[in-house]
Amino acid sequence: MDGKQIPPVSHGLQQLELSADNLEMLASLAWAIDCARGEFRLFLLRCDYTALRSTAIEQLHAACVEPLLTLSLTPDTTKLFSVLSRQIDALGRDNRQASSLPNGVLVTGLEAIADLDGFLGTLNQMRETFREHCPFPIVLLVEAEFIRRFQRQAKDFETWASIDVLEVDPQRIEAWLTWQRDQLFMGLIDVTAPPIDQPFLNTCELSDVTAALRDLQQVQPPREIEPDVLSFYDFLCGRDAYEQDRLTEAITFYQRGRDRRADPDPTLAANSAPVPDPTDSTRPTNTSRTPYPGLRTLIDRPTPEIQTAALAANLSALGHLVSLHIGLCYYRRSVLRDRSSTDLETARSLLLDILESSAGVGAWAIVSRFIGIGGEVLRDLEDWETLRIVAQGAQRLHELNGARSELSRDYSLLADLALADGDLDTAQAWIDRIETELAAIVEDSNPAQKNALTVRLTLTRARILLALQREDEAIALLEQQRHQPCADHPRLYITLLEQLRSLYFQRRQYRIAFAVRADRHAFEHEHGLRAFIGAARLRSPKFTPASRDTSSGSSPPQMAIAPEIIASGRQRDVTTLVERISRKDLKVTTLYGFSGVGKARLFMRV
Repeated sequence: MDGKQIPPVSHGLQQLELSADNLEMLASLAWAIDCARGEFRLFLLRCDYTALRSTAIEQLHAACVEPLLTLSLTPDTTKLFSVLSRQIDALGRDNRQASSLPNGVLVTGLEAIADLDGFLGTLNQMRETFREHCPFPIVLLVEAEFIRRFQRQAKDFETWASIDVLEVDPQRIEAWLTWQRDQLFMGLIDVTAPPIDQPFLNTCELSDVTAALRDLQQVQPPREIEPDVLSFYDFLCGRDAYEQDRLTEAITFYQRGRDRRADPDPTLAANSAPVPDPTDSTRPTNTSRTPYPGLRTLIDRPTPEIQTAALAANLSALGHLVSLHIGLCYYRRSVLRDRSSTDLETARSLLLDILESSAGVGAWAIVSRFIGIGGEVLRDLEDWETLRIVAQGAQRLHELNGARSELSRDYSLLADLALADGDLDTAQAWIDRIETELAAIVEDSNPAQKNALTVRLTLTRARILLALQREDEAIALLEQQRHQPCADHPRLYITLLEQLRSLYFQRRQYRIAFAVRADRHAFEHEHGLRAFIGAARLRSPKFTPASRDTSSGSSPPQMAIAPEIIASGRQRDVTTLVERISRKDLKVTTLYGFSGVGKARLFMRV
């Protein structure tokens, strides 16, 4: 062990109070706002740290003599003036006045606007409108990136603005980065946390860490950043890419972060098998039935109790966690590529070999977090002998340490083992265990875990029905769950949709299979797992008809398809095609294009 200890939580920015300079600056800004009542003034308050914004907003409200109107923008906002006008009209109606002008307006949410360049362009064009119709000061709470784009896209409006910056002392930033790294490490080995392959990253953490590193590099003289901190940043970037299925990018970030750690822990290194290089195409594939003696101890001897405190003191163990996350990427890629054998073998080498070495040194917290995923890899490879060791060991480990979020995965793997053995009664018994666990989750009122258990239970039941050659019942079961999307665990729900599509395809019900695939693509788009899906039916989480700009007085358009299709010109294609097939002088219309561009979906829309 390297002897490093976890710093106290008080180093976190969440606990940080505004410095004396920040308080003085906010007091001066409040005084300027109070003096500007009755005339238009524009102020930019820059705060790059999400964790400090709520404190700064509270302080600014407290420092102003008159209360400020707070306006939170949504990602689909295109015109600040329109949103502000509606808010003022609503304020007037609430006060039973024709118009009730605020003493000042504080605008937040600017960093989340989807079309920021378009928003800023409109803002610049309407600068005179603001001056004529907004006789009150406006404060925009922004980040550094917003100011850079504001100065480029709204040059005329920017000349009217004054800019104040909330800064953090470099020493506090360094302490916070260390604390954030250790908090992440503790979360990665927390056996009671949600499954490691489910999204958990808070994007605010990534943006705050990015801002912190930028601030440390810009101070004079520049601060030297420790390799462990840079490795932590690479991990955050990799995890963010993984959760959005940008898997090649995620692997690159993980590998770079692992390479920064040039001094691995000798205790782990001495007991570890060499970590394979996933980019080496000449690396021999491990197809042997490795007994995994370290993992076998979970069955042969009483399961050891997990001690996270001792493991947390060894920050070098983070290198093992990074390598395991690379294995996660390859397993996820195998799922997206219909269980690619090459990706599965790479995932097996990364996950099982490192889990074995972690078991060899007693790092049971790491084993507990990843062993279930290793079991899924073995199941997809149909390595039933090794899976028997892993699944039985995982069950004992998770039951002993109360890792309830992983137990449904363990029971599902054990049911798959029973199915492989042809023992349907035992498989049904494991399903009963999943249902018992589901009932316990319901009593604990944990909807996220309940949803995960429900989807796993449905998938396992369907596999048993298929083994009994009751295909119609399996499809009916999957169809029932299909209409209950699992937003808390999107990848599980996507797996269910893919299983259902495969069954329809095997039955040559191609049209239904296509519809299920379209639902899968729409769900992936809705949850940020797919950038654009051509002409399939999009369900944008950011768009509702009521959120459209209605300042002109016209009612919002009723759209049969998502706005991305309208923007791409697809609605024009629909209209043109309808016109052509309605004409009597045109007997045949040919619709052609590359595979996947949306010909079938366009035809269905018509």
